[in-house]
Amino acid sequence: MAFDPFKTIEAEPKTPIEPQLQPVAAAFGQLSDVLKETFGIMLGAEIEVSKPNLGILPAKDVISAVGQGIVVAHTTYSKGVDGSIFILAKTNVAVSIVGLILGVSPEEQADDLDEDAMDAYLELVGQVCGKVNLSFSELYGKTVSTNPFAAFSGEADDAKKLFGEGDLLCAELGLSSGEALDGAFMFIMPTGVADQLGAAGGQSIDDIIAQAAESAEAEEAPAPPPIDAVAAPMPNGMDERLQVIMDMDLPIHVRFGETQMLIRDVLQLGPGSIIELNKSVDTPVDLVVNNKLVIARGEVVVVESNFAIRITEIKSKTERIKSLS
Repeated sequence: MAFDPFKTIEAEPKTPIEPQLQPVAAAFGQLSDVLKETFGIMLGAEIEVSKPNLGILPAKDVISAVGQGIVVAHTTYSKGVDGSIFILAKTNVAVSIVGLILGVSPEEQADDLDEDAMDAYLELVGQVCGKVNLSFSELYGKTVSTNPFAAFSGEADDAKKLFGEGDLLCAELGLSSGEALDGAFMFIMPTGVADQLGAAGGQSIDDIIAQAAESAEAEEAPAPPPIDAVAAPMPNGMDERLQVIMDMDLPIHVRFGETQMLIRDVLQLGPGSIIELNKSVDTPVDLVVNNKLVIARGEVVVVESNFAIRITEIKSKTERIKSLS
């Protein structure tokens, strides 16, 4: 199987993706639309994100490219799996990304990233990797998260320690935004980390959720269930399909309101700053699952000096199951 060379480090992948790594490759393949939205919000511009170019590279090919106009952001996993993940971009691409973040025109951009610019870049890298981790969490069946990113600035010998000696799974996505940005963004992880992520195997999380939702929809009564039915046992058979993901952590948020801000405005916040949200004080708050779907609404109460929410509206069990995907 032939591969196109990667743009970021201009290397030819040595082998196709091995079968045990296909689930992780598929997770990267689904990220284009998610990252397009994420980049668009954070950069305040319309961003096009290509489907990923995927392949396996020996670590020595990546190490040989370090120090040749490549910005390397790296971190380790803090939960879910053991190992590291890297995000690489050519310096001019990283500079263009920071220029969009800070509202600097291409003509006024520097040739390299100073300390403040690097901080802005690493903040964006962390946010983007957070979206990747959500996808991996669904694949792996439990929460996958990473520590904050740092920039690598060492020499070749340090790069050998950083990347190791084995093979690396690489996923490169093209980025473009008119004349302001044209380049690529590369995710790299050791194949041992990808093996851990793909170890869930068997039926995908999305398939399990879809089948459970169909079962719930078939067995639910036409009328909405009463509030007391929320804790009722699941329909027969559904618990067997969902059992595999019952121990998976889900991000649950109570949302008082929201707004959107450019990163340059976020960086200007300080003590005394006021951020206006889009809800009045008497509007019910939202209970959000998976960072994307409102499954219930309620009123804020205090329980033993802690904030809590008393649910006043809730979606059907079918809709709640579908929200897991």
